[in-house]
Amino acid sequence: MRSDPTAPCFRLGHQPALDGLRGLAAGVVLLGHARLPFLPGGYLGVDLFFVLSGFLITTLLLQEQAQTGRICLLRFYGRRALRLLPALCAVVGVSLLYGGLGPAAVAREMALDAAGSLLYVENWLRALTAHQGPLLGHTWSLAIEEQFYLTWPLLVGSRRGIAPLVAFALLGALASALLRAALFAGPATVPRLYHGTDTRADALLTGCALGLAWATPAVRAHLRAAHRLIAAAAWVATGVLGAVLLGVRADDAWLYRGGLSLLALCAAALLLCALVAPPRLLLWPPLRWLGRISYGLYLWHYPTFQVFWLHGWLTPAGRLAAATLSVAAAALSYYGLERPFLALKAALSPSQDSSRVARSRTRAA
Repeated sequence: MRSDPTAPCFRLGHQPALDGLRGLAAGVVLLGHARLPFLPGGYLGVDLFFVLSGFLITTLLLQEQAQTGRICLLRFYGRRALRLLPALCAVVGVSLLYGGLGPAAVAREMALDAAGSLLYVENWLRALTAHQGPLLGHTWSLAIEEQFYLTWPLLVGSRRGIAPLVAFALLGALASALLRAALFAGPATVPRLYHGTDTRADALLTGCALGLAWATPAVRAHLRAAHRLIAAAAWVATGVLGAVLLGVRADDAWLYRGGLSLLALCAAALLLCALVAPPRLLLWPPLRWLGRISYGLYLWHYPTFQVFWLHGWLTPAGRLAAATLSVAAAALSYYGLERPFLALKAALSPSQDSSRVARSRTRAA
């Protein structure tokens, strides 16, 4: 990266507390979709996923560039496909089978749902139409992330340097927040504001900015030195997030007039704390395990809870049964389906490219 102080050997490495943070986010989202009356804002746990995704993808891209001198987009998209598509296809297939057992109208709705999920446009179906997505509506967030994957790697790989990328991320986040507020004052609907890629980009871009900062050695050193201040900020952020989860609904005006941006900043504070001063909770083995299976848990929990709700089974015992089935399905997905494809994904890792570069240099010498 031209004239930027990023270390040529930058490597994020495994951060156990990030697994715990991912597990915490997955648990909050699961409880939100359990339709618990005392947790109306549980669905907002997805904002933590957005910030995490922006951070992780950015640092992984910078790591690849540091190791190999470039970002291979073909390999990047191949790794994303191997990571995301197998489990998604399994959930879509099971949902289609379930939809086929019902009336023709339900089957048609499920077919539209499946197409929106596999093509990663479910968010725009929800934003621009009355489509609700009976079993796969939650894939709207995956669609936003996939659309992000199509654009952000191109910018990171352009070699424009860290500082311009940070400026782009911060200005982009501000523009997204201002657009959301402006559309809220106009004719836009809540589904349009909540599910639109343009009006939800600030959380992803906040994570991107944090990833760019973390990849800069001088900034990283200052952040580590300020670990006490960051830990205090994380406690404040936890209080804010707790209040929001317990008292905010999707149509509250506050969310669209800066509230969602505040949630993204709170999520960034928790992420930063996990990096420099991880609390014991995030290192708790069961929570870290939940984080490792969080992708499958996100995919399976929503259709499971929806089926229970549609059949009138969402009693206290039904909620416990749905949560248990969701975790079991996620574990089966992770160990039986995702991990074999993760092994294939390793063949497309930057380390393979760097090893080949090193061997070629040795032969040339």
